[in-house]
Amino acid sequence: MANNATIGPTVSIELDLVDDTSPQLGGDLDLNSNNITGTGNINITGSASFSNDVTMTGGLITSSGQNLNLQAPNNKHTQIKDPSGDVVFRADRTGFAELRESGNTKLATTSTGVDITGNIAVSGNLTFEGATADDHETTITVTDPTADRTITLPNASGTVSLLDATETLTNKTLTAPVITGLASTTVEVDEQIFTSNGTWTKPAGAIITYMYCIGGGAGGGSGGRGSTYDSGGGGGAGGGVDLQMFISAALESTCAVTVGSGGNGGAARTTNTYGGYGVQGGRSYVVNNSVTIASGTGGRGGTGGGQYYASGGHSFNRGLLADTQAASGFDQPQGFGAGGHGDDSDDAGAGNPGLGPGGGGGGVGEYDANYRGAPGGRGSATFAGIATPTGLQIESVNNTGGVIRNNNWRPYYYSVYSIWYSSNYRFASNTHQYAYQLFGGGGGQGGSSDGGSGSNGSDRLYGGDGGGGGVHGASGTAGGNGGNGGFPGGGGGGGGSQRSGDANSGTGGNGGAGKVWIWTVRFKQ
Repeated sequence: MANNATIGPTVSIELDLVDDTSPQLGGDLDLNSNNITGTGNINITGSASFSNDVTMTGGLITSSGQNLNLQAPNNKHTQIKDPSGDVVFRADRTGFAELRESGNTKLATTSTGVDITGNIAVSGNLTFEGATADDHETTITVTDPTADRTITLPNASGTVSLLDATETLTNKTLTAPVITGLASTTVEVDEQIFTSNGTWTKPAGAIITYMYCIGGGAGGGSGGRGSTYDSGGGGGAGGGVDLQMFISAALESTCAVTVGSGGNGGAARTTNTYGGYGVQGGRSYVVNNSVTIASGTGGRGGTGGGQYYASGGHSFNRGLLADTQAASGFDQPQGFGAGGHGDDSDDAGAGNPGLGPGGGGGGVGEYDANYRGAPGGRGSATFAGIATPTGLQIESVNNTGGVIRNNNWRPYYYSVYSIWYSSNYRFASNTHQYAYQLFGGGGGQGGSSDGGSGSNGSDRLYGGDGGGGGVHGASGTAGGNGGNGGFPGGGGGGGGSQRSGDANSGTGGNGGAGKVWIWTVRFKQ
């Protein structure tokens, strides 16, 4: 059959579709339930609509110069399947879309963002724009790993702490921490001692700082001269002490330290008159940022010998060792570090032991071969220090019982009946009996002869002994001098009187100079 057929004068029909390079349809092509098969491409200008699935067994669907749009009808999904028939992409007309792998959803869009199931492998950085689209972003990056690493975020809400940021952390527990900037986490004590004015420098790694100040001891009063002024001089008080404790961070890097001097004893009388007063001790103190933060008050001086008595000096203690006691009368101070009173008889008072320094013994107005002069008080009686502990001075407790008596009475010149000896005084009668040890003595011994001078108080680490009291001088014999207080801060003893007026009275002993310790607990450097 010929390729062309002519019907009538004007109608020509092309029957060879294979050789026709541009066949055209005048209307819709009805496949009549058959397929279009072949090798080659289908090029469409416009849109193609399908009422059922479109299945390709090979090749590509491409668009040249236009968008490739796949759109399912309402209430249907647009899906792409892999060769095994599993859906790998699905979307609908509400804006929902998801990516699947082996039938499991890995990424799905929601009205608030994107839900991801599984792990995310990132070969670069994660960058966050934030709420405002501008030129500033936050980028999360990692150092190139040399092995598999895992960073676990806790099951908690909060803010991430940054290594290089300055932050205040609360409610944190450090287990065996390694603290940068410290040589170790071992602590040690830095000790700076001042016997003269100076400057304290806060050490590195400081944690807690203790300041222990001892004021200068006071001088003892000199004895009176003449029959009207026959009392021995009062003993000078030991320097007051102050122990303070501070958080080191609250202190300046340096503090000024002032050390008090000891007070001079009253001068001997060369004419008939009352005795000379002992000079008070100087104050030892520490100043931080123009404010005094620790202060050892100087001891109060003993008064000069009068007609009957001479008051001993009083101490005042501060801080962790705060203590003072009111006197039982005008002449008999009580409490730690007080000086003994002077007397016109043989019973001048012993100096009291001190928390730090002891008080000086009082001078006597009569010589008694048994009692003789009054002893000074023991120093360092109750405080053993911090950085360099010293042995405590242990008092004796006797088996008889009784009381510790603190009314400035005197023991023997070498402290018998005081708490520093095992002896006690015991009295018994048909109606009552009592026993006591005196809260006094233990320091420098009183003069042991007519006109005898008291012994100097011993130096002790955290407070010197008080000096012993001098003894009255008989006719032609000068009164005994009071012993000097031990270092640091011991009170001077009172001088003995001279009743006959033909010799000088005894001078009062000088007080010991003050001292300051500053101990700082710090991390070892």
